[in-house]
Formats: sequence, C-alpha cells, structure tokens
Amino acid sequence: MPGYLIIKRINTFVMKKIFTSILFACCSLISMAQQLSFVADGKTLESGSKYISDKVEISPLPPLGTKYLFDSGVSLKAEKEGNVIVSLESKAGDIEFCSLDGSCINVAPGETKEKKGAVKAASEQDLLIHYNTGFIPEENPVRTAEVVITAWYEDAPEEKISLNIVMSNDPQVTAIEAVETASAHITFADGSLVYQFAKAGQHTLSVYSLSGEKVMQQVLEGESGKIFLPLHQGVYVYTVNDGTACPAKGKILVK
Repeated sequence: MPGYLIIKRINTFVMKKIFTSILFACCSLISMAQQLSFVADGKTLESGSKYISDKVEISPLPPLGTKYLFDSGVSLKAEKEGNVIVSLESKAGDIEFCSLDGSCINVAPGETKEKKGAVKAASEQDLLIHYNTGFIPEENPVRTAEVVITAWYEDAPEEKISLNIVMSNDPQVTAIEAVETASAHITFADGSLVYQFAKAGQHTLSVYSLSGEKVMQQVLEGESGKIFLPLHQGVYVYTVNDGTACPAKGKILVK
C-alpha cells in the first residue's frame, strides 16, 4: 500500500498575522544590514540565537510504521556575491544538509561538516536542513534534533554568523516557539515562565490572545527569575521589551 503524506503545521495563518503585527508594534528596531544573515518565517534571526522549528512532514507506511521529516525552515540571506562556507554541527539527531552545492550530506550526532557554494547578491536560499527519523513503529513518538550552523564568506572568515536550531515535536520544547536570542533565555512549563537575561534591567512582559487583545503585562525584575502566568488554556503570543528593543518574543501554549 503506498504511503501518503500529512503535512502538519502547528502555527495557523491567522496567528502568524497577529504575531507579526504585535511584534512590529512592540519591537520596531532599526538595524544595520549584515552581509550574511539567517532568515526564518520572514524574519531575520540574530546571530548567536536559538530558533525552534515545529515544521514536520508525517508519512505513514503500514506495516513499516511512520516516518517523520523535520524541516528547520531556515534560509541564508546574502547581500553580496561570493563563495560562502556553511559549517553544520549535529548536537542530536542524524541530519541531512542539502543546500549550496546541489548535493546532500549526512551529519551524525557529534560530527561537524562543511559545505561551500556560490551565492548571488541580494539572494536568499533555503538551507535544506532536515532531521529524518526513518520509519518508527510506535504511535505518536516524540523526537528532537539540535544543530549549530555557522556561515561566512570564504574571503572573510572573521565575519562569521551562527545559529542554534532545534527541530522538535515535543510539547515541552515547542511550548515557547520561535526565537531565543543571545541576550535572553525564556522557558515555560507548568504555568510558570522562567527568564534569564544577559544583563539586569527592567524588562516588561506583554502577553496577547490570538485576537490581539493584551491579556496581561508584568515587569520582570532582575537578571533572572520565575513568575506564574494566570492564563486559561489556549495559545498566546508574548513579547519582552526593555524599552529600546525586544530581546525575546514567541508563542506560549497553555494546556
């Protein structure tokens, strides 16, 4: 019996529209363009940050089981023409890396491999980083893979950018979605939000419903801490603002 493909998308179109408008209103920043940058969901990702992807294609094929193909969803944007080198280190999971030179390589956990290819000026290309689980006999398995990618122009090795990518269908991992920057680390579990900032200061947490209504706002005191969020079951988007920038933003799933 031929297999069939189910494409799972946790984020809805409406949520993305609301999420984008909220972030634009709260986090309007002017930044200098980099020669190279990582992009996902239409947004430029800060070098040194962590990006969590829940994009996965599910292919059942009885009696072998079900195959899960996770997609990082990350692209490389180039402002100038030249040769680019991308290094990929697998922290967890067997990774397929198929961009730049038209070939695919496999990167096992603990391995680091590089690829080189030419890019055009003002171009953007999918890095085609995937985590393929193969066929799994168990039902509804939870899997997580993690990689670190570093990119630079061949003639400018001192100007490297890096990104930590997590691909997962684990609710504990994806409860807070999107970008975890180098200046902020935020997790959510059991109704509480735990935060850690690179430096102390007054940070304001704002939480919105999917209709765009602000449901709560609270100042996060100190460099680190833990607060309980009195939220009903559902999906929310949040921003953390320090008065000049938004070091953290994403999604909260309350069960």
